[in-house]
Amino acid sequence: MGVTDILQLGLLIASFLAVLCSCWAIWQTKSMAKEQYKFHFFTEYTRRYQDLILQMPDNLNTTSIHCKDVNTYMRLYFDLCSEEFYLHSKGVIDDKVWGLWTEGIRTSMNNTKYKTAWKLIGTHYDDENFIHFMNNLAREKV
Repeated sequence: MGVTDILQLGLLIASFLAVLCSCWAIWQTKSMAKEQYKFHFFTEYTRRYQDLILQMPDNLNTTSIHCKDVNTYMRLYFDLCSEEFYLHSKGVIDDKVWGLWTEGIRTSMNNTKYKTAWKLIGTHYDDENFIHFMNNLAREKV
């Protein structure tokens, strides 16, 4: 094996290592982008939830569920829950975040107004899995 062969072997090894490093860097970038994507969803849906709750009438428990404002905000709340449920079912929202959101939905559904609103509004949703999920929460006694 001559000097030329050794140099060619060295270049081949260096090229192979460069390809491995590039693959690793691409994998790391993809992994970071995926985490950033999930974080974006988490912050966006948290912001939407906070905006919605801040706009809900203060007198929610004393106002008729048939009041246009209450009905609108309840519909927006259930739409948000439906979107979150869908994102989790598609793997966009991980189980840990979904667990936190489920507890929040469970707490809301423990309120009589939310249960009553769900009975009126829930019939407008098409996703049988979401309807089943919400119906189960509405039946729970906490």
